[in-house]
Amino acid sequence: MDPVQVIHVAGHDTASALAALPIEDDYSVFMSCGTWSLIGIPVKKALTTPNARRWGFTNEGTMDGTYRLLKNNMGGMWLLQQSRLIWERDGIRTNYMEENQLFQQATPPFRSLIDPDDPPRFFNPKNMLVELRAYCRETEQPIPQSRGGKSFAVSSIVW
Repeated sequence: MDPVQVIHVAGHDTASALAALPIEDDYSVFMSCGTWSLIGIPVKKALTTPNARRWGFTNEGTMDGTYRLLKNNMGGMWLLQQSRLIWERDGIRTNYMEENQLFQQATPPFRSLIDPDDPPRFFNPKNMLVELRAYCRETEQPIPQSRGGKSFAVSSIVW
């Protein structure tokens, strides 16, 4: 029997993607967008100062023994993915193309502005739609009544 070649990866899709980046100097910054948006820099040793903790930075170990100093931003797809779970629970099946069309047709656009990092409100609520509406009510903004009819602006994502 021929031996099987085993390749050890970084262990997580984001870690693997960042390990593959062609970072060649100490002035490089990276951003990884998906469910969450991660913004950071490679560092030789973990940064654990009180300010780093206060400002929400984390340190992730890398395959080469250094660290990624990261700031997690929930302005990725998290809010939309969690909203989709509620819509699906209510029997509304949709896809990203349909949702994108709804968002583009929203008038007026950017009617309500959401801070996706409002702790801990949007981290893992039971019902994201309830939390988004409550946020708009508390910040005295128009409260969305439909998936696309009244749009949110979330960082650079409109929905």
